[in-house]
Amino acid sequence: MKGFPRRRQGGECRLPQRRADAFLQHQDIMPNQRIVYSYELLFGETRVSVSLATIELIADGKGTRLILTEQGAIFDGHDTPNTREHGTGELLDALGAALEAAE
Repeated sequence: MKGFPRRRQGGECRLPQRRADAFLQHQDIMPNQRIVYSYELLFGETRVSVSLATIELIADGKGTRLILTEQGAIFDGHDTPNTREHGTGELLDALGAALEAAE
């Protein structure tokens, strides 16, 4: 995507968000197949969660099916699974909109 730097396996980055910062590390990248990454989420100095996520990309007719699997540990009640699911849904919606705009 335009404006998004290419990432490599083992690469790390900081992703500032509205309420928090995410520190992400790419664990495995197989082009056109999968991306595996781990990340730590912080609200200021408070460690909120640590997650491992896998994005699978599967050819599906003329398109691509995306399967996202995430396992996370949420610490001390600073977040909830529902909040995390909502935020992930917003990110996936934004990805869909960006891909549609690029067509």
